[in-house]
Amino acid sequence: MVNLRTSWGLRMRTKLSVGALGFLLPVALLLGCSPKNQTNLDRINSGNAALVAQVCSSQETLDNIKSVVFAHIDISGQDPPLNSAYKDQLSAGGVVSLEVPTLSSFDATTKKVSCSAKITFTWPNDLVNRLKVAQPTGSWATDTTDGAYTIQPQADGQGLVYSIDGPTYDNTVGSVLTMLRTLAGADAEAQAAAAAKKTEAIAVSSSSPSDVPPDSASSLSAQTGNTAPAAPQ
Repeated sequence: MVNLRTSWGLRMRTKLSVGALGFLLPVALLLGCSPKNQTNLDRINSGNAALVAQVCSSQETLDNIKSVVFAHIDISGQDPPLNSAYKDQLSAGGVVSLEVPTLSSFDATTKKVSCSAKITFTWPNDLVNRLKVAQPTGSWATDTTDGAYTIQPQADGQGLVYSIDGPTYDNTVGSVLTMLRTLAGADAEAQAAAAAKKTEAIAVSSSSPSDVPPDSASSLSAQTGNTAPAAPQ
Protein backbone atom coordinates (compact mmCIF):
# COMPACT_ATOMS: atom_id res chain seq x y z
CA MET A 1 0.00 0.00 0.00
CA VAL A 2 1.18 3.51 -0.77
CA ASN A 3 0.26 5.99 1.92
CA LEU A 4 0.16 9.63 2.94
CA ARG A 5 -0.05 11.16 6.40
CA THR A 6 -2.17 14.20 7.15
CA SER A 7 -2.61 16.20 10.31
CA TRP A 8 -4.65 19.08 11.65
CA GLY A 9 -4.26 21.55 14.48
CA LEU A 10 -7.10 23.07 16.42
CA ARG A 11 -10.66 22.17 15.50
CA MET A 12 -13.18 24.71 14.26
CA ARG A 13 -14.40 27.19 16.86
CA THR A 14 -18.04 27.22 17.79
CA LYS A 15 -20.34 29.62 19.55
CA LEU A 16 -22.42 26.78 20.94
CA SER A 17 -22.19 26.33 24.69
CA VAL A 18 -20.61 23.18 26.03
CA GLY A 19 -24.02 22.06 27.25
CA ALA A 20 -25.65 22.56 23.85
CA LEU A 21 -22.80 20.77 22.09
CA GLY A 22 -23.07 17.86 24.47
CA PHE A 23 -26.76 17.57 23.60
CA LEU A 24 -26.51 18.04 19.82
CA LEU A 25 -23.58 15.75 19.05
CA PRO A 26 -25.18 12.52 20.31
CA VAL A 27 -28.34 13.42 18.40
CA ALA A 28 -26.31 13.93 15.21
CA LEU A 29 -24.55 10.60 15.69
CA LEU A 30 -27.81 8.82 16.45
CA LEU A 31 -29.39 10.10 13.25
CA GLY A 32 -26.35 9.27 11.16
CA CYS A 33 -25.95 12.96 10.24
CA SER A 34 -22.60 14.71 10.04
CA PRO A 35 -22.09 18.32 11.10
CA LYS A 36 -21.23 20.65 8.21
CA ASN A 37 -17.50 20.92 8.92
CA GLN A 38 -16.92 17.44 10.26
CA THR A 39 -13.62 15.84 9.20
CA ASN A 40 -12.79 12.23 8.46
CA LEU A 41 -11.05 12.01 11.82
CA ASP A 42 -14.23 13.20 13.54
CA ARG A 43 -16.29 10.60 11.69
CA ILE A 44 -13.90 7.78 12.54
CA ASN A 45 -13.62 8.76 16.19
CA SER A 46 -17.42 8.85 16.46
CA GLY A 47 -17.57 5.09 15.93
CA ASN A 48 -20.97 5.58 14.30
CA ALA A 49 -21.39 3.18 11.37
CA ALA A 50 -23.16 5.69 9.11
CA LEU A 51 -20.54 8.36 9.72
CA VAL A 52 -17.64 5.96 9.25
CA ALA A 53 -19.14 4.86 5.92
CA GLN A 54 -19.10 8.51 4.78
CA VAL A 55 -15.30 8.49 5.07
CA CYS A 56 -15.11 6.27 1.98
CA SER A 57 -16.66 8.95 -0.26
CA SER A 58 -15.85 12.28 1.41
CA GLN A 59 -14.16 15.08 -0.51
CA GLU A 60 -11.33 14.88 2.00
CA THR A 61 -10.72 11.29 0.97
CA LEU A 62 -10.86 12.12 -2.75
CA ASP A 63 -8.28 14.89 -2.29
CA ASN A 64 -5.95 12.62 -0.36
CA ILE A 65 -6.19 9.76 -2.85
CA LYS A 66 -4.86 12.20 -5.45
CA SER A 67 -2.19 13.43 -3.03
CA VAL A 68 -0.99 9.88 -2.40
CA VAL A 69 -0.42 9.40 -6.14
CA PHE A 70 1.38 12.65 -6.88
CA ALA A 71 3.46 12.69 -3.69
CA HIS A 72 5.38 9.63 -4.90
CA ILE A 73 5.91 10.40 -8.62
CA ASP A 74 9.62 10.81 -9.40
CA ILE A 75 10.34 12.61 -12.68
CA SER A 76 14.13 12.82 -12.30
CA GLY A 77 16.57 11.11 -14.67
CA GLN A 78 14.23 11.05 -17.67
CA ASP A 79 15.34 11.59 -21.27
CA PRO A 80 14.07 13.90 -22.58
CA PRO A 81 13.68 15.67 -19.22
CA LEU A 82 10.12 15.78 -17.89
CA ASN A 83 8.61 19.19 -17.19
CA SER A 84 7.63 19.54 -13.52
CA ALA A 85 5.14 22.26 -14.51
CA TYR A 86 3.09 19.66 -16.39
CA LYS A 87 3.11 17.42 -13.33
CA ASP A 88 1.87 20.34 -11.22
CA GLN A 89 -0.90 21.06 -13.75
CA LEU A 90 -2.06 17.44 -13.71
CA SER A 91 -2.06 17.45 -9.92
CA ALA A 92 -3.90 20.76 -9.58
CA GLY A 93 -6.40 20.17 -12.40
CA GLY A 94 -6.95 16.44 -12.04
CA VAL A 95 -10.26 15.40 -10.46
CA VAL A 96 -10.86 12.13 -8.60
CA SER A 97 -14.32 10.57 -8.62
CA LEU A 98 -15.65 7.32 -7.18
CA GLU A 99 -18.31 4.93 -8.39
CA VAL A 100 -20.06 2.82 -5.75
CA PRO A 101 -17.71 3.63 -2.86
CA THR A 102 -18.20 0.87 -0.31
CA LEU A 103 -17.13 0.44 3.30
CA SER A 104 -15.43 -2.95 3.28
CA SER A 105 -14.60 -3.05 6.97
CA PHE A 106 -14.00 -0.97 10.10
CA ASP A 107 -11.68 -2.14 12.87
CA ALA A 108 -13.03 -0.64 16.07
CA THR A 109 -9.72 -1.26 17.86
CA THR A 110 -7.30 0.32 15.37
CA LYS A 111 -10.03 2.51 13.81
CA LYS A 112 -8.83 1.48 10.37
CA VAL A 113 -11.38 2.13 7.63
CA SER A 114 -11.13 -0.07 4.53
CA CYS A 115 -12.99 0.95 1.37
CA SER A 116 -13.34 -0.08 -2.26
CA ALA A 117 -14.61 1.72 -5.36
CA LYS A 118 -14.13 2.26 -9.06
CA ILE A 119 -11.64 5.14 -8.98
CA THR A 120 -11.50 7.56 -11.92
CA PHE A 121 -8.97 10.33 -12.51
CA THR A 122 -10.19 12.97 -14.98
CA TRP A 123 -7.37 15.11 -16.37
CA PRO A 124 -7.44 18.85 -17.26
CA ASN A 125 -8.77 19.62 -20.74
CA ASP A 126 -5.91 21.88 -21.85
CA LEU A 127 -3.31 19.14 -21.37
CA VAL A 128 -5.63 16.48 -22.78
CA ASN A 129 -5.99 18.54 -25.98
CA ARG A 130 -2.20 18.90 -26.28
CA LEU A 131 -1.78 15.17 -25.79
CA LYS A 132 -4.36 14.42 -28.50
CA VAL A 133 -2.39 16.59 -30.93
CA ALA A 134 0.87 14.87 -30.00
CA GLN A 135 -0.61 11.36 -30.14
CA PRO A 136 -4.14 11.25 -31.60
CA THR A 137 -4.56 7.52 -31.04
CA GLY A 138 -4.09 7.77 -27.27
CA SER A 139 -6.90 7.78 -24.71
CA TRP A 140 -6.01 10.69 -22.49
CA ALA A 141 -9.11 12.12 -20.81
CA THR A 142 -9.54 9.66 -17.92
CA ASP A 143 -7.96 6.73 -16.11
CA THR A 144 -10.20 4.28 -14.26
CA THR A 145 -9.41 1.29 -12.09
CA ASP A 146 -11.15 -0.86 -9.49
CA GLY A 147 -9.27 -0.05 -6.33
CA ALA A 148 -9.08 -0.40 -2.57
CA TYR A 149 -7.95 2.25 -0.10
CA THR A 150 -7.70 2.67 3.64
CA ILE A 151 -7.88 5.52 6.12
CA GLN A 152 -6.50 5.12 9.62
CA PRO A 153 -5.64 7.50 12.49
CA GLN A 154 -1.98 8.05 13.25
CA ALA A 155 -0.61 6.59 16.48
CA ASP A 156 -0.80 10.00 18.17
CA GLY A 157 -4.40 10.47 17.01
CA GLN A 158 -3.63 13.88 15.52
CA GLY A 159 -3.95 12.97 11.85
CA LEU A 160 -4.75 10.27 9.32
CA VAL A 161 -2.78 7.92 7.11
CA TYR A 162 -4.26 7.40 3.63
CA SER A 163 -3.21 4.36 1.59
CA ILE A 164 -4.19 2.99 -1.82
CA ASP A 165 -3.55 -0.51 -3.11
CA GLY A 166 -0.57 -1.23 -5.33
CA PRO A 167 -2.41 -1.92 -8.64
CA THR A 168 -4.38 1.35 -8.41
CA TYR A 169 -1.22 3.29 -7.60
CA ASP A 170 0.83 1.63 -10.35
CA ASN A 171 -1.90 2.16 -12.96
CA THR A 172 -2.35 5.86 -12.17
CA VAL A 173 1.34 6.68 -11.78
CA GLY A 174 2.08 4.84 -15.02
CA SER A 175 -0.55 6.90 -16.82
CA VAL A 176 0.81 10.17 -15.42
CA LEU A 177 4.38 9.30 -16.46
CA THR A 178 3.17 8.35 -19.95
CA MET A 179 1.45 11.72 -20.28
CA LEU A 180 4.54 13.57 -19.06
CA ARG A 181 6.81 11.67 -21.48
CA THR A 182 4.46 12.34 -24.39
CA LEU A 183 4.37 16.06 -23.59
CA ALA A 184 8.16 16.13 -23.22
CA GLY A 185 8.57 14.43 -26.59
CA ALA A 186 6.19 16.89 -28.24
CA ASP A 187 8.09 19.83 -26.73
CA ALA A 188 11.42 18.40 -27.92
CA GLU A 189 10.09 17.96 -31.46
CA ALA A 190 8.71 21.52 -31.47
CA GLN A 191 12.05 22.89 -30.29
CA ALA A 192 13.94 20.89 -32.91
CA ALA A 193 11.61 22.12 -35.67
CA ALA A 194 12.02 25.73 -34.53
CA ALA A 195 15.82 25.37 -34.48
CA ALA A 196 15.83 23.83 -37.98
CA LYS A 197 13.66 26.67 -39.32
CA LYS A 198 15.98 29.25 -37.81
CA THR A 199 19.04 27.56 -39.31
CA GLU A 200 17.35 27.46 -42.72
CA ALA A 201 16.49 31.17 -42.50
CA ILE A 202 20.11 32.05 -41.68
CA ALA A 203 21.37 29.95 -44.59
CA VAL A 204 19.00 31.65 -47.03
CA SER A 205 19.99 35.08 -45.74
CA SER A 206 23.75 34.45 -46.11
CA SER A 207 23.35 33.25 -49.71
CA SER A 208 21.33 36.30 -50.96
CA PRO A 209 22.88 38.24 -53.95
CA SER A 210 24.43 41.71 -53.37
CA ASP A 211 22.91 44.91 -54.76
CA VAL A 212 25.34 44.91 -57.69
CA PRO A 213 25.58 41.56 -59.49
CA PRO A 214 29.20 40.30 -59.83
CA ASP A 215 28.96 40.10 -63.65
CA SER A 216 27.86 43.74 -63.90
CA ALA A 217 30.71 44.91 -61.68
CA SER A 218 33.32 43.07 -63.83
CA SER A 219 31.91 44.59 -67.01
CA LEU A 220 32.03 48.11 -65.55
CA SER A 221 35.66 47.61 -64.49
CA ALA A 222 36.62 46.49 -67.99
CA GLN A 223 35.06 49.57 -69.55
CA THR A 224 36.61 52.17 -67.22
CA GLY A 225 39.92 50.68 -66.15
CA ASN A 226 41.33 49.39 -69.47
CA THR A 227 40.41 52.19 -71.92
CA ALA A 228 43.48 54.09 -73.35
CA PRO A 229 43.30 57.93 -73.61
CA ALA A 230 42.58 59.33 -77.12
CA ALA A 231 45.59 60.65 -79.05
CA PRO A 232 45.73 64.47 -79.48
CA GLN A 233 44.91 65.76 -82.95
